[in-house]
Formats: sequence, structure tokens, C-alpha cells
Amino acid sequence: MSTQISGSQIVITGGNFQQNNQGSKGPFERLLEAASPAAFHDSDDVHDPPKCHQNTHALIMRLYGPAGSGKSAIGRSIAELCAMEGILVASYFFSRFDSTRNHGRSLIATIAYQVSLCFPDTRNRIAGAIGRDPLIFSRSLNSQISSLIIGPLQERIDAGYFNGPKSARIIIIDGLDECDDRDSQVKILDAISHALKQHHLPFIFLIASRPEPDIRTAFCFGYLSQISTRNPLDHGYRPSEDIRLFLLDKFAEIKESHPFRAQIPPVWPSEDALMMLVDKSSGQFIYASTVVKFVKSTRHRPPQRQETILGLRPAQHEMPFAELDALYMQIFLSVVNPEAALQILAFYLLSEFVFSTTASEMEKILSLEKGQIPVLLCDLTSLIFIREDPETSILGFFHASLADCLLDQSRSKQFWINEPLRHAEFAVLYLKGQSCQYKQEDLLMASIDIQDSDWCRYFRAHCRCAAPTMELQEAITKPLVVRQLFKQKVYDFIPEFFAMISQLVDPFLFVSFGAKQNQSLSRTLEALLNFTTLKFNTLITSPRKFSTACILILA
Repeated sequence: MSTQISGSQIVITGGNFQQNNQGSKGPFERLLEAASPAAFHDSDDVHDPPKCHQNTHALIMRLYGPAGSGKSAIGRSIAELCAMEGILVASYFFSRFDSTRNHGRSLIATIAYQVSLCFPDTRNRIAGAIGRDPLIFSRSLNSQISSLIIGPLQERIDAGYFNGPKSARIIIIDGLDECDDRDSQVKILDAISHALKQHHLPFIFLIASRPEPDIRTAFCFGYLSQISTRNPLDHGYRPSEDIRLFLLDKFAEIKESHPFRAQIPPVWPSEDALMMLVDKSSGQFIYASTVVKFVKSTRHRPPQRQETILGLRPAQHEMPFAELDALYMQIFLSVVNPEAALQILAFYLLSEFVFSTTASEMEKILSLEKGQIPVLLCDLTSLIFIREDPETSILGFFHASLADCLLDQSRSKQFWINEPLRHAEFAVLYLKGQSCQYKQEDLLMASIDIQDSDWCRYFRAHCRCAAPTMELQEAITKPLVVRQLFKQKVYDFIPEFFAMISQLVDPFLFVSFGAKQNQSLSRTLEALLNFTTLKFNTLITSPRKFSTACILILA
């Protein structure tokens, strides 16, 4: 071996040299690194993956639906059927809780890897594309699709392979709404639409997701709206019948295989219990699945666990709906203005007559701008629904169990609806809303009649359950408000109002308010003696109530 040095050049001749490539990665290895195998429909990383129960969901092609309605189960079952028929190319199942598949960065790499498995002749072409551009995975989705999927498949496309009825051409993307960036969700749809339109990509995509606003809007406009077929997973598919069948079969399995099966009654569950579970499911499979997982625990007796689910037995330290609650909380964490959303939901849940109240009426009571309720609740469309017409729309829950969660602090945590505080809040809102309709001098002179039975019913319903908040105390002790209340002429509410005052307000505080007002208030209150003689006797059962009533009359 000799070495020659000439200027800036070094020339080495002779000898044997070995190149060690152990530390470098080939193109296909980089593809594997960029892909997310956990996103496969048959991934072993998915714990207890949901699948369609036998004889259910037989006609689904492409769908969207509320949270927990069984979309992922349908997607996996369709993927398995397509794989058995040899027509599945790839699948990608997003998961918000898995850092390898809660974003769109691994989507095309994962699909490209599965393309190489489905069509082995594309492997070298895909590796070649990565070798030519090692930074391909940092480029746009359009560029990745073009280089890693369309290019390697172009020869098959030109040869007409995909024109055959039995050709593999199905790609399933599930849980698009669980991609953590909403902009990325839309970019994925745009990239698929672009590939189908510009490059005539021969694949059929099955995309399942919740009806989130951004995704719903993307499917309503442009080329994507022309080529997509949308099937909502709603009551048209008889989900209650499917859930009933699912529960019957699962409970039968428990009766046959549970360690404590000897303690299970021959007739279990009862028909009433089964119907309660079906009704509580509200057509959402996640509730039924949660029930089965809780009841089949091998460390407990199934009948007792079922009673806990139905609220017939204390839960003690058990959290039977932990999985369902986690889903609810994850959705609420995405809400832009959670306090405003919770106020609307609390009003819906706690107002006795709200089921006949339209969205526009709710907006007036809650001092919201017209059309604001759909905007404030747009991040909850997978849990609730509102009809399009704001004049006739009525709020509704997809999940009946959502109300149970929101009203239970141990389940809803920071999103808990505190019933007494919310009742006080709504009582004050009714007072403010009613008072704002009239001029102060009109109220003082009693020149108008503000008889409003609906208003009085709302106010009474909230006052019965209200916490004695400072805001409510101040609101109901204003003389104009007292006068306004008694002008309703709802006689059976007079003792109730006195009792409420005695519980919510210090009598001496009320005296101080009354003494500072003109005599019109005193005359109004004194007039009550003319028609409350009999009902007034009910007040003397409590000295505090009696003293408060006297102070009101004599102030």
C-alpha cells in the first residue's frame, strides 16, 4: 500500500478496505420507523379491540355517528372481512391516547408500508422514493401520497389492475376526529380528495369519525362532497335491537363461564333490568360494552354488579363507568368555552319545563345573543344535538348517561354541574329577565299586570332547590322584586316564599331593605293579609318563619 500526497488531494493505493454500514438505516427501515403499526386494524397493541357483535350492523358502508356509537367496532369488522376477501389494502385507526397515532404524521407512512405488503412489487419502488428523498416524511401529505403510494402503484394503475371487481382497493381510516390537530383532520381529507381527483387514485376510502364541525364541513363542499357517500350511524340502523342482542349474548356467556355462576339466578337479568340497560344506552354501544366489562368481573358476583350499574346498590369505591366518563371528559376538554357550555347544559337538565323550550327562548333567558347556543355547543356535537332551525330547535342528548355523569362530582370532576348553585343562578336570571321587561316607575305604581304563569313556574322550581347564594339573597330582597312576585297572585306560593326567605335571608337584613323603601311596598305586603289568612297559619310552625313573615308585613 502506498500513499501519495499532492497539494490538496490524497490518493491511497493498494491494501484492502471494508465499509461498515452498521450504523446507517436503509430506506425501508426508515419507512418502518415512520409508520405506526399500532394503527393497523389487527394490531396486537390494541387492548380488547371493539368488534361488531354477530348479526349486527350488516349494511354499513361509510358512516359517522356520536361518540361511543360503535364506529371503531364497525371499522375493525369491515377491515377483517375485507382482508379475508383479499380486497383490503391498508387501515389506520387513530387514537387520541396513543402518541404514535394521535396525529397525521405517521398516516401515509403506515399506509405505504401496508401497500408494500399488499403489492410486494411496490416495495423496491417505495424504498427507492425514500432513498431519493430521505426527508420525504417531513413533506406535505400530497407529496407523500404522490411519492410513496401513487408513484409505486402507477405501473399497476396503467395496466388496469384496479379495474377488476376483486382487486384490492379498500383503505379504512377510523377515528379521524381523534387526530389531535383539527387543521390536520381537514388536511388529511383535502389530500385524499386531491389524490382521487388529480391522480385518479384507484382506492376506495372508508372514513369513520364523530360528526365534528370541521370534518362535517369538509364533506359538505368541493370535490369531496361530490364523491362521498355518507351514512349516519343513527336509529335507522336499529341500534337498540343490536344492543339488546349484544347484552343477551354477553350475559349468557357470563352465566355459563363466570366463577360464581352457581350464585346467578336461572332467570337473569330480568326483562325490566335488560330494558333499563338498553334505554340507558341510548343507542350507543360504548355504554353496553362498559356494562358488560363491569358486570363480568371475576372477583364479584354479576347480579350485584348489575344492581350497582342500575343504581339499586351503592357503588362504594367502585367506578363502574370509568371508561365512559373518560370519554366524556376527553370531549369536554376540547370545548373552547366550557363554562358557557355547562351553563346551557345545566339549564337543560335542571329546568322542569325546558323540554318545551326552544334554543331561542333559552338564549333570551341566559342573556345570550341570538344563534349563540349552537356556536357554544359546537364542540359537543358527538354528545348532544340541536336541530338546525333555531326558532324550533330543542336541545337533546345522544347519551342518556351523560346527565348522570355531569350531575355526579366524583365522575365529572371539574365539569360537575352543582345543582343548588345552578338553581340559584337560574332563579336570579329569571328575576332579572322579568324585571327588565318593565320600567321601574310602572312597577312602583302597579300600573301594569305582569301575570306570567310560565315565568312563575320556572322561578318557583328553581327557588325550591336553590342554594342561599349572596346573589340570590340580594335579588329576592329587593322591594320591587317582592312586589312583582306577589302580583303574580299565585296564592299557594305565598307561604312557600315566606319559608324560602327565612331560609335564604337574615330577617334583620330584610328589615333594613324594607325600612328604606316608600310606603307602596308596605301597602302591598299588608294587602296579603286579605287572602292569606288560612295559609298564613302554616308559617307559625317555625318561629323563624313566623318572625320573618311579620317583619315582611310590618316593614
